[in-house]
Amino acid sequence: MSAIKAGWLYSGPFRSEQSQGWYIPVMDKDGTLKLVDTYVIQRRYSEHDKNVSAMTDAILEMGTEPHPYVFSRALSNYYYGSQCIYHVGDELPEDFEEVCYLPDWEYVNDREAEDYEPCDVIWYVQLHFEHGYRWHGYRHGVCLKRKGAMKSFDRQLDAAIADAHRSMTYPSAGYAVSAAIRLHEDGTRKASPSIEAKYLRMLEINDLLKRQQEDMRMLLERQDEEGGDA
Repeated sequence: MSAIKAGWLYSGPFRSEQSQGWYIPVMDKDGTLKLVDTYVIQRRYSEHDKNVSAMTDAILEMGTEPHPYVFSRALSNYYYGSQCIYHVGDELPEDFEEVCYLPDWEYVNDREAEDYEPCDVIWYVQLHFEHGYRWHGYRHGVCLKRKGAMKSFDRQLDAAIADAHRSMTYPSAGYAVSAAIRLHEDGTRKASPSIEAKYLRMLEINDLLKRQQEDMRMLLERQDEEGGDA
């Protein structure tokens, strides 16, 4: 088992209906690090959900200086407050996992996150109370990417093709596929065979839609002519 360290984000058990499943180390008044569910961490450290940098600074400070009010507030303001605080020794419990050292990561929107390799993205984390809460949706939180990570061309192209699929509401497909075309025409980068196959299939679909659009235009013109003759 590894030691609990300040500034790190951990995932752990959902011990109550108020749990978010994300934990950060907070130093008690006696200098002991305890894992605290981010559900009881106040929003005031960050002006908005995207300001992960400010929240990271606050979390790092909570793990290096005593913040006893975090514990007292959790116990007094939350019905399940006692279950939001995990009293542990120096070692990480078996039912917890290290996620990342937060200063090495930064905010990225969930669409752009698709352009990076899986090892460079952490999906839907919550660093404070209802962080990234969505009233209409089942995923809450924000995405993080590793600082300095480079976008993957294969994943960019795959994401562009996925966008095209999502935009298949006629007649916007041609515009959506053009994103994939622009990526493909960049001669400095090459796509993998599997991505290339998907790209070629999207071109076929695009051509088919263009033909259907032309057929529809000609049909409407004939109908107009026939109506005029009548």
